[in-house]
Amino acid sequence: MHTQETINQFIYFRARSLPYAHIAEHLKVSRCTLLAWGQKYKTQINALRSIEAEAIRAKYLGTREQEVGFLAQRLRRLETAFDQHRPIHIPIRQLTDMIRVTRERLDKLCTEPAPPEMPTREEVAVRALGDEPKN
Repeated sequence: MHTQETINQFIYFRARSLPYAHIAEHLKVSRCTLLAWGQKYKTQINALRSIEAEAIRAKYLGTREQEVGFLAQRLRRLETAFDQHRPIHIPIRQLTDMIRVTRERLDKLCTEPAPPEMPTREEVAVRALGDEPKN
């Protein structure tokens, strides 16, 4: 039996995408056990990965608000160059592509995330019973 601390270390290491072989050696746990834990704690690992990715993104790319500000400034500069027919040493086709891509990135950043799908009553009942649905 392994301690909760060992399991927590495993979750921490997997969230940072360390290979199973490295984790097995460090924690002195078999790879088979780690693979089983990987499936069992997949939700926690993915949640921690998301938190880590967000922190890294904020550190190196800034917050979403900062990125929107940067892209908006870029879009204004590109559109000004386009409107004034000063393609800043860039062919007009490439300039319009840059405007389109910048606008798409802005639109993607500014859209509201879709709410998570709610489970059906049947799915909730199955989870509560701990049984798999029978087909």
